[in-house]
Amino acid sequence: GYGEYWDANGNYYNGQFSDGYYHGEGTFTWYDGTVYKGRYELSKPVGGTIYFSDGTTAWGYHEENGDWVTE
Repeated sequence: GYGEYWDANGNYYNGQFSDGYYHGEGTFTWYDGTVYKGRYELSKPVGGTIYFSDGTTAWGYHEENGDWVTE
């Protein structure tokens, strides 16, 4: 289903959930204004655009080992 979540650090997610995980399309906004819009699988970003708070953008994803990669 669809939902929203705020954490104690001021980060915010809105998008699809499955079994308590971010799963499907969603948007995560960090407390500093950086935004990731894209796809999630089991709460890991697997491909989307990152809008950094300085105005730059990048496409990024998590590798299987957990490393964040931008292109």
